[in-house]
Amino acid sequence: MVLRKNYMIVKNIFNKRLQRLSSNKKHHFVPKFYLKSFSDNGKNICIFNIPSEKIILDGKLKTQCYKNHFYGKEDSVEKSIGEIEGIVATLFKVIVRDSFIPKHLSRGHMYIVQYVVLQNLRTKYSSTQTNDFIDKSAKHLLKHKAIELGVDINNYKF
Repeated sequence: MVLRKNYMIVKNIFNKRLQRLSSNKKHHFVPKFYLKSFSDNGKNICIFNIPSEKIILDGKLKTQCYKNHFYGKEDSVEKSIGEIEGIVATLFKVIVRDSFIPKHLSRGHMYIVQYVVLQNLRTKYSSTQTNDFIDKSAKHLLKHKAIELGVDINNYKF
């Protein structure tokens, strides 16, 4: 009976953890709403693949500019970004449709500023730069302790 009770507790914890895991593993670092602006049908886009120097005339939007679990295996970051994108996507539609530009420092203007900053931070380049900064900082902070312990800190990635 105790074993079954412990099993049920572990199963419940595991199921709650699974529910928090990302249900959508494709995390786009360029939002689909933005890419749709360059599409004739809202589903495909013309792409120039730089490494292969090939032109793809009908690349699917949903398979562009994403990396599996780019923001982690849980949905929290992806959902937060999605909320901002939803607001900005609507704002961009109004701007294009009505030739309307939000006033300086208005709520609409601040959403666009937030989006631009967010867009810069979510690129692969920014992610690599941030990871490199963390790695170098950690190595700098831990170098004396590593020497004391006889550990070559350069063999580790933080």
